[in-house]
Amino acid sequence: MKDIGETARRSPSPIRRCFTVAAAGFTLSCVVAILHFLSADTTHMTSRSTIDYRVHMRPGNSVIRHPYLGMGLTYAFDIVDKIAIDHTYQSQLSQPAPLDYNYQSTISFIAQAPRNNPPGEPAVIVDEIIQTLQDTRSQQSDGQLQTSQQIELDLTQYREKYLEIKSDLGFTITGEIRIDFTVHAQNDDLDHTHTRSMIVPISEPYFQIQLEGDEHQSTGHAAPRSSSLGPIIIITSSTITLCALTLGLFLTHKQKRDRLSSRRKIDSILRNYREQIIVTTTPVNPTAYKERVAIKDFKEMLKLAISIDKPIMFYEAKQAACFYVPKDSTLYAYIVNLDQ
Repeated sequence: MKDIGETARRSPSPIRRCFTVAAAGFTLSCVVAILHFLSADTTHMTSRSTIDYRVHMRPGNSVIRHPYLGMGLTYAFDIVDKIAIDHTYQSQLSQPAPLDYNYQSTISFIAQAPRNNPPGEPAVIVDEIIQTLQDTRSQQSDGQLQTSQQIELDLTQYREKYLEIKSDLGFTITGEIRIDFTVHAQNDDLDHTHTRSMIVPISEPYFQIQLEGDEHQSTGHAAPRSSSLGPIIIITSSTITLCALTLGLFLTHKQKRDRLSSRRKIDSILRNYREQIIVTTTPVNPTAYKERVAIKDFKEMLKLAISIDKPIMFYEAKQAACFYVPKDSTLYAYIVNLDQ
């Protein structure tokens, strides 16, 4: 039995160990999260969507002898035979990453009528996809895609559709054909859509072709270089931190409850048996006795003191209180712990 004044030199309490583990787990989570964030690299994706076209003339027309005209001119509907369209798409990543691609090309018919409110903005009567030219999906392990498509557009059928709608409505409308080339790239970190369109008017004798959408696009996303080990460590350490913190709080509450119970027990003994107890400020030295006997119940200590006609000595330290009776070379002690 050691001197109760020396109990402060004991090994760390379970509560202290719990909060130490919680602090260490929290620190580990923060460090790994910071390192995981700093180890992330920004993967840039660049894409190019190119539209080239040639407007072929009807053979034998007396206006233009060349078989076709290039881009950016004004064309006469009566002498146009077809439009040959070449679309090319290319994408590139700054570092390889698997991507899922969906390549789609469609033809839409659009009919509009002028309206007065607000001025200059036409009202859309029809805007529908009338033909899907291509709809393909592919997965690229390195994230790069290069594809091309050739289309021959015969405007006759679309011109007839326009005239039919115009005749049914009985008022002036404008009509156009829109060819959309859309590429959608996606993985867990990236969701990118690149659309380019070609607008061909079909309601006027003369028309100009317009291209819409950016030819070049660039985007970026965070792609960690490392594997999923970082998040696993963060989740594990966070779980340990939460468990250790919960246990520490529980033990702290229990310690306060036990300390209060011990305090009440000591006060009750001192109050009820004050005539048999001598309070001292000198700690007991167990090493001065050859034999040391721990008493588990204060009433047994009281019986012993009465039988040998000696008072019960009482000394209280920060961590424990000791009721003891020395007899010859034997020390009898009843200890109440205050620091559970």
